[in-house]
Amino acid sequence: MVLIVTCIVIAVIIKTIWDLLFRKIEREKLLASYAESPLSHLFTMVWAVFFVMFFVGIFVPMFGNIQVTVSGWKVWQIGFFGNFGMWLITWFIDVDELDESR
Repeated sequence: MVLIVTCIVIAVIIKTIWDLLFRKIEREKLLASYAESPLSHLFTMVWAVFFVMFFVGIFVPMFGNIQVTVSGWKVWQIGFFGNFGMWLITWFIDVDELDESR
């Protein structure tokens, strides 16, 4: 089940990048959306990176066992703690209101 969700998330990321690069109308919509609320989009993209790091790191051990830091943290561990940290942040900060305060 987790593998299916991971594949869907990666497919959505690839589709978004494809639309950004090759479709003018979609590019204008995406850039307008990013310009309207940049902080919440940044928060969501960072969370998606941690999500992909964790799940790809689990299901592709060759990628997941790469040590990223001097202390020996692996890709999947950083993804896990990042995912957990972003989830905890949503308890205290309303992501949709990030851009309204600026």
